[in-house]
Amino acid sequence: MHIYLDESGDLGFSEKSTKFFTIACVTMDNTTLFRRSVKKVKVKYDIPRDTELKGYKTRNEIKRDLLTRLAALDIEIHAITVKKANVDKKFQKDTNILYNYMVGLSLVPIILRQPADARIFINVDRRTISLTSGFKFNEYLKYKTWYEGNRPDINLEIHHMDSHEDYGIQGIDVICNSVYRKYSSGNYKLFNLLRSRIRTDRRLFFTKQK
Repeated sequence: MHIYLDESGDLGFSEKSTKFFTIACVTMDNTTLFRRSVKKVKVKYDIPRDTELKGYKTRNEIKRDLLTRLAALDIEIHAITVKKANVDKKFQKDTNILYNYMVGLSLVPIILRQPADARIFINVDRRTISLTSGFKFNEYLKYKTWYEGNRPDINLEIHHMDSHEDYGIQGIDVICNSVYRKYSSGNYKLFNLLRSRIRTDRRLFFTKQK
């Protein structure tokens, strides 16, 4: 299985920070059609190869075209969004822990559902993973899978990709931003294009903690 993972929003807690933060991943058995769909859209709209498709700045016309193509593929989308105003203080002090916590709730269950001796390729934007305390992203996933999940049979291959060079990372960027916009601005238009492929759309801390 192949997984692409990305995030939208930021994990800051200042007045200028985003109100929501989303992590999304897309799973598939083969990446060829997924990456090819992104490439075809870039060619169609004369977007240079070294120019990234980015969810927050790509024109809606282009995103609609891409998401319609991706929704026709045999993929599954999983997302988790946190409402930062309700995040516990201990998470605010170390956002690396919050990031890992969200990954543990969203990505790890997908991994643990795979059959014995599964080989899983996880691709993330190199700029996304910049954890500085506690478990690093790779080590955290392996710990949750092999030890806490008791699945040492699963072979995890984690790749940190340059998004401007990888069509798959650009695809999940647009997908993730479409989920994020549903919460940040109440805009469901792009999200609805993906609805048939969304398997989980989890909300975290949407009610105030006591």
